[in-house]
Amino acid sequence: MNQTQLQAERLIFIAIMKNLSEHSTYLTGELKMKLKQDFNGLVRLTDNLIKDFEGKLTDNEKDFIQGITDVYHNINIEIRNGAVSKYEQLDK
Repeated sequence: MNQTQLQAERLIFIAIMKNLSEHSTYLTGELKMKLKQDFNGLVRLTDNLIKDFEGKLTDNEKDFIQGITDVYHNINIEIRNGAVSKYEQLDK
């Protein structure tokens, strides 16, 4: 993998982490005890990594990450809507 490909993978990884952190808000209050602690730790570590990584990026790289994050966000909306529709049909 050359340096350009490696940098692209890093930026995509950061966008995925941002999506994980954003998505975690949907599970607020749903997890209990050890699982909740582990999950909160994961989100906290993810947020720390994002902050550290983004502090080292150029404005163009940050814009690129935002674009990828938006794509993941839109994909998640479609997945969520599809899953809800599927499970509503199964409940009938």
